[in-house]
Amino acid sequence: SGDQGRTWSPIKTGMSEPVLHALNKNASGEIFAGTSGSGIFRLARNSDIWRKASTGLNDSIIHSLVLNAKGWVFAGGGAGVCRSTDNGNTWAPVNNGLSTPRIFSLAVTPAGHLFAGSYEGMWRSTDAGESWKALNTGLTAAHVFRLAVNPANHMYAASGAGVSRSTDSGATWKLIKTGGTNPTAFSLI
Repeated sequence: SGDQGRTWSPIKTGMSEPVLHALNKNASGEIFAGTSGSGIFRLARNSDIWRKASTGLNDSIIHSLVLNAKGWVFAGGGAGVCRSTDNGNTWAPVNNGLSTPRIFSLAVTPAGHLFAGSYEGMWRSTDAGESWKALNTGLTAAHVFRLAVNPANHMYAASGAGVSRSTDSGATWKLIKTGGTNPTAFSLI
């Protein structure tokens, strides 16, 4: 959309996979798309042609894409986390310490810490994905579907139990009670 969402037109030239799980944009306006079976595609600013950007990627199903302050791109999928330090041209796995291969959500805090959520809980990396540590104290459900960070550096996790919040960079989590009959939360904004 070029009119703040009033109208939309598809941009699919070059995109071989119609199902997208993740979108993110870098500082220069390029858009990255994580697909449900064809890896990652990149759309250059002011272009209408997607280009495959999956060299070295260890999985074709991508659930989450985030960028850190250096502009490095991180992809979470069925084989863990991959990192690109060259704008998506090449990828390398960064899974040291992750006990599960399937990552559904990623988030980066203002301090540069990287978080990963999966069916088996939450992990944090303080070194751009080189190593991971489990951080599940207070999480009442292991399934973490989405993550979000607010400007105050508070973390939010959407899970099978609802939404949990951490005010200490993920060290501890507290379930936010909001009522309702189905506590499962799949998305956060």
